[in-house]
Formats: sequence, structure tokens, C-alpha cells
Amino acid sequence: MKTMKSIVHFSLIAVAVGFVFYLTGCASSHPPYGAAEFISNPPGADVINVKDNKAMGTTPFTYVRKTEESEAEYITVKVTKPGYEDKIVSFFLDPIHRSEEDAKNDPQQVDINLMQK
Repeated sequence: MKTMKSIVHFSLIAVAVGFVFYLTGCASSHPPYGAAEFISNPPGADVINVKDNKAMGTTPFTYVRKTEESEAEYITVKVTKPGYEDKIVSFFLDPIHRSEEDAKNDPQQVDINLMQK
């Protein structure tokens, strides 16, 4: 009876260790993606990343980010359109998707209302 318990115990440990290796392999082979859909009122506003001063796109558009660390990124953007006041918007982009396609199909929304000058 003691031998049977040992075999069962060993089998459970082997399964648990195998599962951990499986999860580790999945995490490293499929980096998480995050996506944000920028929607402005009115549309046609330029979105600029404040961190590096690079244009990200013109609303409406979807921004997709791939990360190796699986950490949320705090993003600050400047939204600008001629005839409207510039607006600064900050948010966390959470990488919750396993593929770029999934991220594009289910982005978090960033709604921006611009005020006329």
C-alpha cells in the first residue's frame, strides 16, 4: 500500500511540474498584446505619444502594443486638431490578449472629446 501511495504522489508531482513547464513555454512563445482604439469627437485628430513625441495615428484608429514582460504600460498622448484645443490623455494599456488579432478585435476604448477654440 505504501508503494502505491508513493507512485500516486510521484505522479502528481510530475504532472504539476509538467504543467508549470507548459505554462512557462506558452507565456514565452506568445507574448501578450494590448490594444487601444482611439476615438475622438470630432474625428480626424492627430494622436502623439508624449514619451517620444512620435505620431501614433489619426482618429479613429487602433494602436496595438506587444510586450515581453506582460506589464501594463502607462501611456500619455497629446491629441491635436486644427481649430480645437489640444488635449492630454493618460491611461494604462493592459496586455490581456494572446495574439495581435485578438487585441485588434477587442481593444479598450479611449474616447476623446475636443473643445473648439
